Amino acid sequence: MARNNLAWIKGDITGDIYYDNFHLDSKDVQYLRLYLMIKGVVGAASVNGVRVCVYGPLAELVYGHVRKGSRLGVIGHIQQRKTRKGTQVFEVVAEEVEFLRNIEWEAGARVRQDLVERGVLRASHKGRDREGGRMADTVVDDPALLDDLSVAIPEDVVSKEGTTDG
Repeated sequence: MARNNLAWIKGDITGDIYYDNFHLDSKDVQYLRLYLMIKGVVGAASVNGVRVCVYGPLAELVYGHVRKGSRLGVIGHIQQRKTRKGTQVFEVVAEEVEFLRNIEWEAGARVRQDLVERGVLRASHKGRDREGGRMADTVVDDPALLDDLSVAIPEDVVSKEGTTDG
């Protein structure tokens, strides 16, 4: 990340999601571009169409999880560059992406698994995090499984009886 250039934004994808691969220095590079719309608070003008770009395996992973209407939190840096058509654009280049709402968890899990099998990503929590970082929808009643999942569940969510508080 560029020194002293940090951007954190949260917004909803309301436009087209563009995904492609291109060649750079004889390597394939994944590229994802989307626009996040940010609703302003009362008394503030809203920002329309913050352009966000994601590169590499993160682009592939994000593309597998999102759809129109997904809400994301993005940490990255702002850059200015010329497009192929010569237009100047400002964009946030994502370095981290947080999935907040309306996420395609099952499709994203398949993409993540494919990336792990291809050796591009490490398995999360050494295979212990079976829910992609979110809480399981079911109550965990097997103590061995609970111990296995405890790395992904905050301590205060686990009751003393070995089940998740619901």
